[in-house]
Amino acid sequence: MDQINLGLDPLPKKTRKEVFLEEMNQVVPWSTLV
Repeated sequence: MDQINLGLDPLPKKTRKEVFLEEMNQVVPWSTLV
């Protein structure tokens, strides 16, 4: 993951990790697996 951009963006937008996790949540229902 890109850690260079973490904490450097003043805008309150989601990090790439958060976006990735949300996309994965839509593809794979983790709540049913964990």
